Amino acid sequence: MGYTMKRKELDQNAKDFLGEIQDVALLGSKAIEDPMSDIVRHGFFKKIAEDPNWTLKTGLIKFQGKNVSPVWLKEERDRIAREIRDGLRPKKNEKIVKEMDQLIDQADSNIKQADLSMYKKMPESKYYGTLRGSYIRKEIADDIALGGEMANPNSGLAKQILGDNGVVTKATKLWKMSKVALNPPTQMRNALSNMILLNLSGVKFKDLPKRLLQALKDIKEDGVYTQIAKKYGVVNSTFSRQEMIEINKTYLKAKAKATGNSVDQIKYIAGAIGDLASRAYQGMEIIGKTAKIIDDMSKGIDEGTAALNAQKTLFDYSLVPQSVRYLRNAPVGMPFITYYYKVLPNLIRTAIRNPERFAPYVAVPYALHSYMADYKGVTEEDFKKLQKTLPEYLRDRGNALAMPVKDNQGRWQFLDFSYFLPYSMFTGIVKDIKDANLQKFFSDAGIFGAPLSQLIAASLTNKDPFTQREIINELDPPEKKAADLMNYLWTMSAPTWLTEIGFGGKLLEVIDKDVNRYGDPKITMTQALTRLVGVNIYPIDPQRSRAENIKFMKREITGIKSRRTRVLKDKNLTKEERKKLSDKYIKMIKERTKQLKEYAKESQIPKELK
Repeated sequence: MGYTMKRKELDQNAKDFLGEIQDVALLGSKAIEDPMSDIVRHGFFKKIAEDPNWTLKTGLIKFQGKNVSPVWLKEERDRIAREIRDGLRPKKNEKIVKEMDQLIDQADSNIKQADLSMYKKMPESKYYGTLRGSYIRKEIADDIALGGEMANPNSGLAKQILGDNGVVTKATKLWKMSKVALNPPTQMRNALSNMILLNLSGVKFKDLPKRLLQALKDIKEDGVYTQIAKKYGVVNSTFSRQEMIEINKTYLKAKAKATGNSVDQIKYIAGAIGDLASRAYQGMEIIGKTAKIIDDMSKGIDEGTAALNAQKTLFDYSLVPQSVRYLRNAPVGMPFITYYYKVLPNLIRTAIRNPERFAPYVAVPYALHSYMADYKGVTEEDFKKLQKTLPEYLRDRGNALAMPVKDNQGRWQFLDFSYFLPYSMFTGIVKDIKDANLQKFFSDAGIFGAPLSQLIAASLTNKDPFTQREIINELDPPEKKAADLMNYLWTMSAPTWLTEIGFGGKLLEVIDKDVNRYGDPKITMTQALTRLVGVNIYPIDPQRSRAENIKFMKREITGIKSRRTRVLKDKNLTKEERKKLSDKYIKMIKERTKQLKEYAKESQIPKELK
């Protein structure tokens, strides 16, 4: 309701400094938006109050022809009583106050006697109009509360910073946009992942290109399937979400031009880039959903069911429980929990009803390596040995595909296929649980994956929580420490393709002709360029990689032995305790030694694949 307050008049110096917009056309359009939004919102709340299936009717009061909550009526009662006291209303209005008191007492009594197990009390904020403080169905309350009190005037400083609409929460949303919408590789992976989800939902692989082209054409022409998508809410096309967004963009552009203020110009440019990226991301979702509607209706499915199936397949990120909505934006939550929450039921449903749909994706590695085995004159078993030589971060994912050609440095190239599979994070999580690797489980599941929690972990451990690499070496000079810290902060916050681990960094390595510790080029131009479209190809020298793996395993055994020696020197241990500990360490050493021998045998590289 801030727009209802009288505006403070600025003096001429302030107007000259800020830049005064003389053309009121844009401002007029913008000024309509907030009051109209409030009118629509309050009308919506009124409709809820009138619906006996949504609201606890005994908890509402019929006052002057409308249903209101006791909280609303108490505030109204206090206002009228105050005006009577100040002489702004006649004394006879005290009768209205007494009547309101009786109605409030009756409603409070009804609420105490009612069964509230299916209801939730709405926040006592003016934002909710006549519905504030009333009891409505839990599922309805969760939908309209949007994860918390959106307009609580009593929020303290901590909530303004860390709350649902606090500064850190808004920063988390910007960080997510940076890592998803503003990251071209993620856009491309999302497009391919959507195609896989469409295929798993029942769209035949051979029909996918045709359906996507049909959808693109239909959207461009605002055709019959697009109209169905709009009708059932698959595509958001309301005035407030479309026309007013355009008006606001035009307003910001005009303001930036009129004032010449660099802050306004940066805001407009950043907003325009973000909007373009978001539209591209949303556009791929809309094309996929329209394609699903087309495919379903071609099979005789009615339009309503087809639209619902489209929402289930590529899902609506706004339709989530309150807890999920909170966790995805919380300063120490799970930023990408919505995807996990939405995609898992689809995968389980497909696995139970149509498990054969997973077959092509499970078979891809076997098919490719079978082809290469025939091509190179070796067995598939030999390729398994080659895969054993991979670094742990590639080997453990189980989706590293050996490419049929080596790079120009004679190294085998491996494609990380897991980025495109909508179920790869779940297989990784299952493996982490099986291995009892709690740290990797938290990382793969995205628990505490928000930027604030990552910064806290990094500051406490001096390690990147994702890669476990040291951020700052304490033995470096201050200038090097500061540079490493700034580089880490940039890598964590910027779109990945612009950082050292993304396309930009890899391209710079090629241009600068960077080499690894063996003197070999780190990456080729082709491998760097493919990163821009989300394809990560890793050049691997199997012999060196195998040697590094063996060296690491030997170092681990040496570390266990060293730790055993230090622990057993404790003079506080009894003879029995020392023996038990010694036996446990010996068992661990034997297990690791056995693993080392098995690895050395299983990873012997056939000469044809060296």
